[in-house]
Amino acid sequence: MSTTLSQTDFVSYAVDLRRNIKATKTDKWIAMRKAAFIISVLITVSGCEVGRRAYLSVTHRVVRNVTDAMLPNIKAGDYLVIDKTYYSSKPIQRFDLVVLKHPGGGLHYPEGAKNPDGTDLHVVKRVVALGGETVEIHAGKLYVNGSELNQAFPIVPHEDSEEFGPYTVPAGEYFLLGDNRRNSEDSRYYERHSVDKRYIVAKVTEVLPG
Repeated sequence: MSTTLSQTDFVSYAVDLRRNIKATKTDKWIAMRKAAFIISVLITVSGCEVGRRAYLSVTHRVVRNVTDAMLPNIKAGDYLVIDKTYYSSKPIQRFDLVVLKHPGGGLHYPEGAKNPDGTDLHVVKRVVALGGETVEIHAGKLYVNGSELNQAFPIVPHEDSEEFGPYTVPAGEYFLLGDNRRNSEDSRYYERHSVDKRYIVAKVTEVLPG
């Protein structure tokens, strides 16, 4: 009887191979050979996109997005390639896509942001303002330091009637929004609005379709 693995199973198996690499050079070589074999099978039987996800799951950290808060750019079910070391040597910049530990507060997590098993809840957002900048939403338009922000990527726009701020982001903190401005719990609703750098755990370096 044959068994067919889903695309998620393929990626999960590749991740397991990476996690089980031992300290010795021999074990590392064997594990990587196994990963290379699995990836070659994926590319052959499932197409390049699945094989690419499996390859990245071995060489990078790959997570799956489960919400619509980043539509239209990231859909529920898409895979995110993330770099947890990126910001150890580089600054956070406007429009970066980041993974952060939910800071708490907001509409859905007024008493703390945890998963049902007690682990920290992580979400994906986009940086729109930096420390020292003033953010305001007026008549559904986003302004930073008094000028409408030019966003060179598609978004689900704010409601025409939306109003927020003005709010000045403290030094060392960031103002984050989801690209789906009508369905995203973000800095507009967080308890402190802006997010300290210590909550930002990774940069999203690539989005792969689910």
